[in-house]
Amino acid sequence: MAEAIPANIDFYFKRNGFTIHEDVKETDVYLDLGNRNGDGVIDHHGLKAPDQDTATLLLSAIHDTTDPNHEHLVGLKKHFSEGDNIRIYTHVSPDTDSICSSYILLQYLQGRQEELAPQLSSLAMYSLKVDQGDKDSLVDEARLTVYTGICLLSSNRVLQKRFGEETSEDKSSETNLQGKHSKEIMADGLALAACALGDDPDTGLEKNLKEKETELYKILKDSLEEDYQLYLEKDQPDHRTCHFWCESEKCYKDVKGAIFHQTPESDFSYIYARREGYPFTIVPWTLSNEHPSLAENVFLSLDEKSRPEGTDLKMYQSFFEQLEQLKEAQILENAGYIARNRGFQRPGENEGILGVTDDPWHLTGDGLLLCTPRSGSALSYETIIDAFKGNPTAIHGFRTYELSGQKGDASQLEEEKKDSPASQWIQAFRHRLQDSPDKKHFAYAEPDSSLIGHDNEILKEYCLNAAGMTYSRAFDERFFVPSYNMAVYTDARCTIILCCRPEGTDAESAVSTDIGKLYLTDAETDKLSQDISTLYAINDAVLQLEQRIHTAKAKEVKSMRTDLSSYVQQTQALLAKDAGSLTQSILRHVYDALHMDERLTSTNESLERKNADYAEETFGIFNKVAVIFVPVSIISDIIQTGFLHMDSIFAPPAGIGWSVVLIITIITLIWMWRKKS
Repeated sequence: MAEAIPANIDFYFKRNGFTIHEDVKETDVYLDLGNRNGDGVIDHHGLKAPDQDTATLLLSAIHDTTDPNHEHLVGLKKHFSEGDNIRIYTHVSPDTDSICSSYILLQYLQGRQEELAPQLSSLAMYSLKVDQGDKDSLVDEARLTVYTGICLLSSNRVLQKRFGEETSEDKSSETNLQGKHSKEIMADGLALAACALGDDPDTGLEKNLKEKETELYKILKDSLEEDYQLYLEKDQPDHRTCHFWCESEKCYKDVKGAIFHQTPESDFSYIYARREGYPFTIVPWTLSNEHPSLAENVFLSLDEKSRPEGTDLKMYQSFFEQLEQLKEAQILENAGYIARNRGFQRPGENEGILGVTDDPWHLTGDGLLLCTPRSGSALSYETIIDAFKGNPTAIHGFRTYELSGQKGDASQLEEEKKDSPASQWIQAFRHRLQDSPDKKHFAYAEPDSSLIGHDNEILKEYCLNAAGMTYSRAFDERFFVPSYNMAVYTDARCTIILCCRPEGTDAESAVSTDIGKLYLTDAETDKLSQDISTLYAINDAVLQLEQRIHTAKAKEVKSMRTDLSSYVQQTQALLAKDAGSLTQSILRHVYDALHMDERLTSTNESLERKNADYAEETFGIFNKVAVIFVPVSIISDIIQTGFLHMDSIFAPPAGIGWSVVLIITIITLIWMWRKKS
């Protein structure tokens, strides 16, 4: 049944998500692969364009002379007509978009694009319909469609029946059943597309295949009929209410979710769950047998039609990528390696936390399908599904303060009591720091309780992202983790407190521990902001003292020593307040994170050295004066007492002269003693 492929055309298959960085040869073309669009690469994945797929992009490139792929296709067609070997690259286990775009390209190379223009356009729009997620209407247990037929071609059940092979333990996409038989899947998929050409793809395929009664038709038909029964008997999911942000209405909406706990035996399990009223599904298509804790290939999807309007998975992309990087950091520390390539960034996903690798958690352009990295996730599947016990992407409330630099002067800039995306709050706080680098800031925010259970690492990463840093640049000394639900971060510009509050718990009724309550009231937060402002102000003042010491004069050194003594007293009084409380522990952390103890000590030592230098300098002057003054004074005393007689032009009475010299000597000795001390 396989479609006859011209002898000088070869198909090559690479892993899903493969990115092409080098120039493409004139005799090569990449379809639904490469993560860019232009110069021989036709792929919608890097465009974030929900109204396009590869098949529609290809049709545009064929007819639009200004398209970035038009000239390459014209040259490709010329090489084909001259008998040169043409290589078409696409991804392993080719899907509807890959197969439909390949079929359209074959017709173009053979000069049939004008003759079949309406049919090819219809096929491209059908492919786009599938790619946009409108799959529910395309699955009918009573008949084969182009979509269900292509899906079943890659099904383990169908491949085992056709080729008599068991599923490989090797999960690599290039070596599993789908990878090994990608050429057969492509050839048969092209045949399915050809059978439906000119008819409605939802009805024409069944009619045309039935007439041929091929062995493949029987296998596909039997597999489709048993698929729903497998779902009912073996693939029943758990149901859970999940929460998704709606940007247009600025609120979270509840969505019914179906969560599968094992790889489904049914190929259309998520579609059956949608029909039962669950627009959101989590499907583990591949879980590791050797390492059951690893979620190798997990798909999270929202149904375009039945989801609440405006909801998508965008917030969850950055959340799971953060968890992924945290897990990688632990693996790197313990085992010394990282699985994902960090040499390139994946096009379209090169901002913020997603830009550290070419293989992040991938989100489709419409935001309705989120999947694990191509190389597999280091997260356990339980970690992924546990996130949906609450609302991990949300901040349930926050307060942001600007610390003016004056002791105890903190002004509240912003307050929010309703749910909002954590990523938006993080971005806003980061921009605030960037826009006012000369100011200090303090923030108290309450993430969702579903973040509890990650050893506070996700809270730490939230803090670092808000401060404009990445987890790879974390410094443990900047963090304080007083309890299972809290993380405190401090650097020279800001202090951030993240405190997960379990649903239904308020700060006033919180359980007390040996460091006080596990949450802060609004009044406590306001007071804490003033105390933290005082610490920052003292720290800045001491820094200024440090900078002035080397140019300070003697009188200034004395004044600076007095100021420093006052700062030490103020700091000690501040740290002694509310002994044993959570707020005292937080203040102590800020004090330690700013290295204030070391700074106060070093500044005091510098002032003492400077003061000693001035004393040494004064004593040196005294020595010089003494060399001259003491001999003169002794001779004068001898003359005045009469032991030595000298005639002079002017000779005052002896008693008066002796008294004057004695007084001068005493005054000089007192002055030098005071300077020395």
